[in-house]
Amino acid sequence: MRSEDFDFAPVVFDESVSKTYDEQVAEKFNQLASLNLNDVAESKNGLTYVSWSNAWKAFKEVYPTATYKIVKNPQTNLPYFVDPLIGIMVFTEVSANGLTYEMWLPVMDGIKHAMENISPVMKV
Repeated sequence: MRSEDFDFAPVVFDESVSKTYDEQVAEKFNQLASLNLNDVAESKNGLTYVSWSNAWKAFKEVYPTATYKIVKNPQTNLPYFVDPLIGIMVFTEVSANGLTYEMWLPVMDGIKHAMENISPVMKV
């Protein structure tokens, strides 16, 4: 996916434009919400999704200075957490334009079921 694939150029927040900050934020949101990523969508086990790398690339086209962080378990220094009640989870943070959004997702197995136990391969 290249920037030429999009019908807009990345917008930088600019106080010299006549739009308010809130209007600029709404414009960016609408740009992201209207992205058509069908050409990079994948299907597996009846689910259609966009891989993290393709989604991140599209996001960076709109927010070139955005960053992300994978939260590590402070007890194990591994990038996942195990909870006997909810299973195995990963946590991330995405920051763009001074705002940080946290996200948590279950670790999925090969058939897209949330993993509840650590397999022998994942044990440390």
